[in-house]
Amino acid sequence: MKPAPVKACTPATSVTSENNDDANDGRDTSQREAVTSRWWRIHYQDRKPMEVVYSPLATQAQILEWEPEAIKVEPFEPVRQKPDEPLTVEQEVLVRAWLRHIGETDEDMIRDALDQCNTDAAARRSYLEAADKLRTMGGY
Repeated sequence: MKPAPVKACTPATSVTSENNDDANDGRDTSQREAVTSRWWRIHYQDRKPMEVVYSPLATQAQILEWEPEAIKVEPFEPVRQKPDEPLTVEQEVLVRAWLRHIGETDEDMIRDALDQCNTDAAARRSYLEAADKLRTMGGY
């Protein structure tokens, strides 16, 4: 079963050569099983690459299975910008409500998401936008 991404997909600019196609390079699956990451850049033949985050960690083989149209997948570490201020109590309530809405009940995963909100401005923005969208739709 595919875990729910904890953050929405975002368009990415490719930083690698399209000729380096690891997804179809003939390596056996066991090598792909050994590569795990939370952050993946997924390349497609007919559209821009997408960057996604998975929780729990996913293997290269899993991403290829879940994204059958992918021609290449690669783990990466995002460049993080620390937020200017700590997460407010109101913001934490919104993030927790959104996590509850998507079925996330594991306290370790919730703590991980809140830690992201306190250390990564883009992650915080993404969580709060998702929570705000849910709130405006009457989701909670």
